[in-house]
Amino acid sequence: MSIRGDKTHEHILAVARRLFAESGFSEISIKDVAEACGISRGGLYRHFSSTGEMFAEIIENEQQRALKSLADARADKIPAEKILKTFIKRRIKGATDKAQCIDNAISEYAANDPRGKELLIKRAEASVEILTDMINACNDENALSRPDAANIARHVIWTIEGMAKHNALIPLTEEEVSVQTEIIFSILGKN
Repeated sequence: MSIRGDKTHEHILAVARRLFAESGFSEISIKDVAEACGISRGGLYRHFSSTGEMFAEIIENEQQRALKSLADARADKIPAEKILKTFIKRRIKGATDKAQCIDNAISEYAANDPRGKELLIKRAEASVEILTDMINACNDENALSRPDAANIARHVIWTIEGMAKHNALIPLTEEEVSVQTEIIFSILGKN
């Protein structure tokens, strides 16, 4: 693909992500994305055959960026506790910012498409694995003392996902988000 083609591809994904965050997965059609991008449906079909294909690439790209960010932070020798706190705060912000949150669209995609279910499972497992590794790294650096890192990681991820679902129906206040964030950090505990 040419540089121009790559830019168009990325533009389509950015616009589609915004639309999915605003309206959910099933409410968005190829036509909606094409119109929002200012291109023809034929032009969009040169890049994607379906909204499912777009959405899957959005999810996979976000996962790759998160893994790269974590690897870069570890390579830069940033303390594990700082990485852990940053990860949790960003994940909570992403789950509670209605303009950015696609968690509910991911659940909707998973409920309606077998590939979506596979991606949701992969995303959840990767999130738990990343968080478990960070908790264990904090344990190794004596910043935490949590031998049950995988269970704690699962609990934290499920709590954040629950916040996203709740926020979509009954918006959380900044204070509620702050309280829940502090509870998550208290569950992680300190030495």
